[in-house]
Amino acid sequence: MVACRIGTWMFKNKLTKNTFMMLLNAVGTDLKHCTSRNFAIIPEIQLLIALRYYATGAFQAVLGDHMQVHKSTVCRIVKRVSKRLACLRPFFINMPKNQNEKQEVKIGFYQTHNVPRVIGAIDCTHIRIQSPNSDIGEQFRNRKGYFSFNVQAVCNSKMEIMNIVAR
Repeated sequence: MVACRIGTWMFKNKLTKNTFMMLLNAVGTDLKHCTSRNFAIIPEIQLLIALRYYATGAFQAVLGDHMQVHKSTVCRIVKRVSKRLACLRPFFINMPKNQNEKQEVKIGFYQTHNVPRVIGAIDCTHIRIQSPNSDIGEQFRNRKGYFSFNVQAVCNSKMEIMNIVAR
């Protein structure tokens, strides 16, 4: 059953099995519930739920219906997986640290896009969220009138993320 869901998800979202397994190995042990008391959701399904949420931006109730769990469970899973993935940031995302790395990125931008003296391309987007329904909810309403997180990312000439800020 799990293998079928993983295969279907990867087909729809073009995620390789190696990438999925690498993510699972990095965060899976922290997602495992150490209990025999209930029917705990296994790390593979938790990771699938979070990745599907990131990929589609679907409502948590819709994802819950698809994966046969309650929307509050989806919310907890997305939060738990997101925190674990965020802890991996230093291993995968970093700005050039010295002059040689900066020079390499500058050469890459010049060779690929004919733009001199650039060490990063920056862009921002709003990620739609449900209303936090609390006293601070209005702080998440953007200029277009819906609730969102503002996400800023910087990438190098190889389109690898070097820095990301989500608030």
